[in-house]
Amino acid sequence: PGIFMFPDKVMPTGYQWNTSNNNNGNATNQAPYMVSNIRNVLLNTILPKYPSEIRAVMGERRTLLEYRYTAGQTLTDSNSWGWQDLGRLWLLDETEVYGQRVWSSVRANGISNQFELFRNPRNRIMRDPDGERRLWWLRSVNSGGSAYACSVNHDGDATTTTAPIRGLWRPASKWLANSQPRTDTLNSGRLARPLLYSREAGD
Repeated sequence: PGIFMFPDKVMPTGYQWNTSNNNNGNATNQAPYMVSNIRNVLLNTILPKYPSEIRAVMGERRTLLEYRYTAGQTLTDSNSWGWQDLGRLWLLDETEVYGQRVWSSVRANGISNQFELFRNPRNRIMRDPDGERRLWWLRSVNSGGSAYACSVNHDGDATTTTAPIRGLWRPASKWLANSQPRTDTLNSGRLARPLLYSREAGD
């Protein structure tokens, strides 16, 4: 058990979901998100910028992910699913935001649940620290194509975006139960801009 944390603003710097028009997994890991550029950025560039006090209470998250990989082929839909460890910082999937799949694969059905925060459509609209509405990435990949990942547009609606586009991101995390991290530590300026967080209990 723990507390899921969701920033109330997107980060101001855009990153590519992938560096090429590709939303497939590979031989190393069949789950597209696990081998994506955006996951690598979150864990190896962004996470180290969090204060050590915060990192110490951030738990790993294990969840089901869709798989999209067959050797020698470029797939346009997911063909399986399995358990994966997301790490201590991760992107939300389409169902966690919308309560159902919209653009993602049928293989994404039933692998996650909507967080209560996002039942209110207003909470899907994200602004950058300057107050501008911005598109933000999800970890789900588009069904029916091999080049797009799912995202949330400026109005909070579900959409898809080509993987090399520099979209903004809203990294979720899970803080361990009974921990009392100070959010002012996270807002201390060691990240690019101050952040506010919404909390939701869960496993």
